[in-house]
Amino acid sequence: MIDPPPVSIYIITYLTSEDRCAVLRRTCEVALMQNYPDFEVVVSDNGGEFFATEALKSIDDPRVKIFRAKDNTGFSGNMNRCLKLCQYDLIKPVCDDDLIHPDFLNHTVPLVDDETYVVVDVAKFPFGQEPSELFAPLQKEGEQEIREPGYRPDVWELPYEPYPSAVLYSRKLFQEVGGCDPKTITADWDLCIEVALYRKIAYLKLPLCFVGEWEGSLTIAMQQSNPFFYPMSGLYTKFRLYKCKALSGTERRGIFSMLAKEYIWQSLRPLKHPLSPLHREGFSEFTKRFWQLVRWGQNDFTRRPNGAAKRDPVIL
Repeated sequence: MIDPPPVSIYIITYLTSEDRCAVLRRTCEVALMQNYPDFEVVVSDNGGEFFATEALKSIDDPRVKIFRAKDNTGFSGNMNRCLKLCQYDLIKPVCDDDLIHPDFLNHTVPLVDDETYVVVDVAKFPFGQEPSELFAPLQKEGEQEIREPGYRPDVWELPYEPYPSAVLYSRKLFQEVGGCDPKTITADWDLCIEVALYRKIAYLKLPLCFVGEWEGSLTIAMQQSNPFFYPMSGLYTKFRLYKCKALSGTERRGIFSMLAKEYIWQSLRPLKHPLSPLHREGFSEFTKRFWQLVRWGQNDFTRRPNGAAKRDPVIL
């Protein structure tokens, strides 16, 4: 019987408070509960005010390895460091405020290879109310859907957007599609759309990933300070795809229609908040970004004979 391959669980973190340290500690504790024979937990600290080494000093486990960046390289930089920091060739990314079911690896590793990116269903939970399903035995194997490479409009509906904790991939696959693009804010979304164009996606319909929601999270802070944060950051990926000449005219017209509807919808949001300067300023920035990308001639979602994306290689 062939032993299952070892896996690197790669936790990305940027610690800004004591509360965030406690959240990371729990994420790491749960990651160590995998019912899988061979794995490591690599914590990549992106240089926040607090140190992961201090936050995790109570965890004494040789499988845990902690690395700290000298400077904050953003989400993309932290994700791309996995190639250098992870020992094994299968990589399971986890955000520091998400939890994965103890059988995550048992169910997903059999589906992954160098041509296949694995995605699972996601459930959300408020902090302080850890989901009861997290440690519950799974009652079913889960339906599997294998998506062949290529664009289909429903790609935007898959659960990997924007949850990196819901996926598993090989080192080779991540390298060949170029890793996370530093030019986009929601780099996980951009990566997954690119993967959908060039690689198979194995979608396992089981809730094996639990995404935490809490008042002190960076996500909520960004949404409060800029209500157009996610719509604006997603424009880069959508325009990259719209300007990809490898897509058919019908596919590109569908993306153009999606972008037009997005612009109309976002233009209505300030009307619902007439007294909010954040909404007025946010829409102004959204409009500026939108028309910059309309005039943008570059695109690098380009199919190539070997199936790899046309993009500069990841430099570590």
